[in-house]
Amino acid sequence: MKSDDTLSSRASWYCRRGVCRSRGQFERALDADFARSRVFVQLLGPMPGKRPSDVPEGYDWLQLDRARERGARVLQWRSPGLDVAGIECLRHRELLELETVQSTSLESFKRAIVEALAPPPVTPPPLPNGGRPFVFLNTEPRHDTIGAQIRAGIGDRAAWAEPLRVGSALEVRRDLEQNLIDCDAMVMIYADNAGWARAQLRAFVKQTPRRKCPVRAIPVIDVPAEPKPELGVYVPEVVRIDARDGIGLEVLARLSEALRL
Repeated sequence: MKSDDTLSSRASWYCRRGVCRSRGQFERALDADFARSRVFVQLLGPMPGKRPSDVPEGYDWLQLDRARERGARVLQWRSPGLDVAGIECLRHRELLELETVQSTSLESFKRAIVEALAPPPVTPPPLPNGGRPFVFLNTEPRHDTIGAQIRAGIGDRAAWAEPLRVGSALEVRRDLEQNLIDCDAMVMIYADNAGWARAQLRAFVKQTPRRKCPVRAIPVIDVPAEPKPELGVYVPEVVRIDARDGIGLEVLARLSEALRL
């Protein structure tokens, strides 16, 4: 269970010398930790936990049920190499197959925990007079046709800016920086251009201290190009939108939601 830094010092409240306390004592210790926790993290293996007479469902299920009762966010993990179909204990197999169980690498799971503990994004103030959001449509020149489809699909519900295509390198860079500072949202197109996309996200992060308001979102439109790597730049406002079947109604609906239109 994920709690604050003092949780490890409370391990003796659950078990002492390998012997767990009574159910009532165990639940009270759980509740005390849940009161100062935001996320419940459970690492699962192939073997079910202990099942004493007063906890017939097992400590793993008891912890999970208590977390659900307290309304805690649940994150569970099992190794992607675990053969769930071969687990003989049906009750434990049921636990391993819950939708809250992530079958990923430990590194990916640790990132999920960090994201779950991140503070919620600050809601930006409403635009003056109910005005339209200013969206920076950040694309490479070869993707301008896709950008035009996006603009046409959203229409005048947003005000748009595109990258400056002419001028000196200094003028182009300054225009990019100003768009990153002024925009309410930045839309990017990700195809076979991981290096370019990573550079744009780094540039945005660099300009964040100069912004007056938090960005609404950074929708990354994932268009056909296979295989492609993960971007590997983790910005909380990034919303990845699958557009490998084209810029259709579903893509535009998800984009509208991200832009809060």
